Amino acid sequence: MRAAARIAATLVVVACWSLVACDVPLGNPPRDGKGEPVIDDAAGPRLQVIVRLRFDPPDGAAPDGEPYQAALRATREKFFAEIDALPHRVVRTYDTLPLVVLSIAPADRAVLEKMPSVASVEEDRLNAPLAN
Repeated sequence: MRAAARIAATLVVVACWSLVACDVPLGNPPRDGKGEPVIDDAAGPRLQVIVRLRFDPPDGAAPDGEPYQAALRATREKFFAEIDALPHRVVRTYDTLPLVVLSIAPADRAVLEKMPSVASVEEDRLNAPLAN
């Protein structure tokens, strides 16, 4: 049993060193609203926010159904058209939730909150875990 643990530990160390040695970035590169890679060369601080879109799902449509998905895509595309002039980076979108996570300049949050397709904006921050 000890030999197997040593071999596993050695493999983990070798894998870590090989990742450190390669110069390929890990993870997914940031993408814009059209799915193209974005180079984040913005000077100054950035704020990551969760934007809840104004979304009325079709009556009786299930979140995994095509009518719901099409309505959500249309809502998201309308939002992306509204923020086209605002410097931003799309961090994440969701398939079944009317949420978009953006990286923006802190001063642009007020502009974002006033857009017609935005229901709410909140800072995306780490919450402390709850212990019972």
